[in-house]
Amino acid sequence: MLKRHGWSWQQPARRAIERDDEAVELPGHIHFIVQPAGTEDMARFDAFGPALQVAMGEARCFPPAVEVERV
Repeated sequence: MLKRHGWSWQQPARRAIERDDEAVELPGHIHFIVQPAGTEDMARFDAFGPALQVAMGEARCFPPAVEVERV
């Protein structure tokens, strides 16, 4: 595929000095928020997709804890 597009395999000449191997190998924590959103929410925040989720989070518009625990 690389040759077909005229690309070549590139590899860094050296490893970055600033690289923190422990930070790279040990993953942090990732938060997944299951947040239902409907057409009313899209109209209210004038957004959709990830931008809607961000807008709802900034407005502190979260689902009840009971619903989150069910997931």
